[in-house]
Amino acid sequence: MTKTAFLCSGQGCQTVGMGADLLQSSPLAADLFAIAEAVTELPITDLCLDGPLEELSRSKNVQPCLAAFSLSIAEILIDRGVTPDCVAGFSLGEYPAHVIAGTIDEPTMFSLLAHRGELMGLAAREHPGKMAALLRCTLVDAEALCEKHGVATGRVLEPANLNCPGQVVISGEADALDDACADWTASGGRCSVLATEGAFHTPLMRSAADGMRSALEATDFSAPMIPLYCNVDARPLAAGADVADILTRQIISPVRWEDTIRNMIDDGVDTFIECGPGKVLSGMVKRTAREIDAEVTIKAAENMHEIEEIAHA
Repeated sequence: MTKTAFLCSGQGCQTVGMGADLLQSSPLAADLFAIAEAVTELPITDLCLDGPLEELSRSKNVQPCLAAFSLSIAEILIDRGVTPDCVAGFSLGEYPAHVIAGTIDEPTMFSLLAHRGELMGLAAREHPGKMAALLRCTLVDAEALCEKHGVATGRVLEPANLNCPGQVVISGEADALDDACADWTASGGRCSVLATEGAFHTPLMRSAADGMRSALEATDFSAPMIPLYCNVDARPLAAGADVADILTRQIISPVRWEDTIRNMIDDGVDTFIECGPGKVLSGMVKRTAREIDAEVTIKAAENMHEIEEIAHA
């Protein structure tokens, strides 16, 4: 029996124009974007449709914008009869995943993400840093680079996103990251600096995590109606789990995405649907599935045409 997972996109894949056809064609999307604007008091629709990209990409803007887009896709798919058996989201994508799983409602998600984005942007300005994807890299390789150019020199540098086989994102102070990238390139590897505001998923985001804790602790999370795989441990949210603590730790902890996909496959998932712009998560699923010789179906939905194709498959 086919078992389907929805995957919600993370920061960095945003594009100007995302959601244009959804807003034209779907009352569900229009209603959701209206909720986002009412809760956040941000021009969510204008930012998504017109940018500019620099303004859209600011953490305080992009987090609720991407969540509105990803959740619109998921809700339209569900309305078309495509229902997930489980869900996960990459970093900020874990918040729309919570809505899909039924633990929080849409206004609560937008309120939390507006606060999260503001705090993370502030932390990035207070503690400047960068992120870079290391290609052809194992976690052991990344840890060694971070030890050499971070810990050993008294600078912050850590593995931040454990994406898939051969791809690890490191994050930390800019000079430490530059040294690590130069070292990795000199050894024959490849690296790509990410377009993020700061060094996410490291202790440099500690003030943001501390600031989010009180908002999360004041939130009433319901039990998930479907398994929701968490970034911090790559496992489904357990009954009675301290969700506020999990989402607080998520800000300063690595995103264990490869393990999340491996665990989903082990739990019987054979169809993955990426809800968001581009096919970044789809590529990670493909590489992970190939590594473990698993046969899976991977679909990406970022416009009404793709949504209708999936719904009528």
